[in-house]
Amino acid sequence: MKKALKLPGCLAAVLSFLYISCDKHHDTPAVDCITRVEVSQPTNVSVTQLDSINNLFTLNSLSTAGLQFYFYFVDTVTLPGYTGIEQQASAYISYNGLPVFDYSETFIFKEGIYQPAASFVYQGAVPGPDTTTHQTLEDLRTAWLNHYQQDTIYPPFINSHPSIPGTKYRDSCLVAQLGYIDAATFSHGTALYGASLVKVWMVSPLSGGYPMVFVDDSTGICLPVQEDLP
Repeated sequence: MKKALKLPGCLAAVLSFLYISCDKHHDTPAVDCITRVEVSQPTNVSVTQLDSINNLFTLNSLSTAGLQFYFYFVDTVTLPGYTGIEQQASAYISYNGLPVFDYSETFIFKEGIYQPAASFVYQGAVPGPDTTTHQTLEDLRTAWLNHYQQDTIYPPFINSHPSIPGTKYRDSCLVAQLGYIDAATFSHGTALYGASLVKVWMVSPLSGGYPMVFVDDSTGICLPVQEDLP
């Protein structure tokens, strides 16, 4: 059964714009070329929109800690049982200064009043404060080399074949970022989705976000990314 790990759409694009100097020769594999990075997510929220978001959160006694807002929307909507102003604020989330790779949160307000039932907000256990790492960069590169060809892109067409990365990627400089993903992603169905997060490394080529492999920082277990194209 395929497992598709959904990520914020602009994450790979951000990685592709990073420039990190690595000593690499095109005729030999980039054996030691891997660098730890911290990638900030881009945002299209203006200063005025951010002020509006902060006012909404203050009025509703909501915290903005660990939230990086990237989208704000205001419109008059007609819904079953309600016609009026709706505000939406979407944000990337982080804990202990580390991003959550597979979540973003959307807060819904009607006439300025927070609507928790209509919002998508992570409500699971908060990770502990320990950000100590257990995988070396060499460990991460080895893990990526051993698993990147398990990355699979499934096209939407009937009778079409999945796309698997070729050996050309072995000669790649890599970037690794520490963060969190849902613990259920690594549990093979034994953990409840949305209940807790696990600390992982996201490893991919410097040239772009594909092929990408997640490595559990504690156990070294790897999760190649599989995606279904729309």
